[in-house]
Amino acid sequence: METGRVSSHHREEHRLSELRIVLLGWSRSGKSSAGNTILGREEFESGIRTAQCVKRQGEVAGRQVTVVDTPGWGSTSSVKDTREVVKQEIVRSVSLCPPGPY
Repeated sequence: METGRVSSHHREEHRLSELRIVLLGWSRSGKSSAGNTILGREEFESGIRTAQCVKRQGEVAGRQVTVVDTPGWGSTSSVKDTREVVKQEIVRSVSLCPPGPY
């Protein structure tokens, strides 16, 4: 019985030591800059349009952090009017940080 507790505790500890983030939002809303701030260094190009998902990793405060920057949707259109290629990239972003973001 004790083995189950230790195993469960170890899984919880591992889960808490890892963080996976997908940045979503409007075009030019600062997603790339937010990713750079989270990682504490310039990993994403700011000021240019992100055309496809970009994944970067690093250690922050003792935790392994994965950040995925995604293309944004147009600031004048609704999400349903967003181009299909952008929607596909947003869906793909989840697969870049298995088993999923949290």
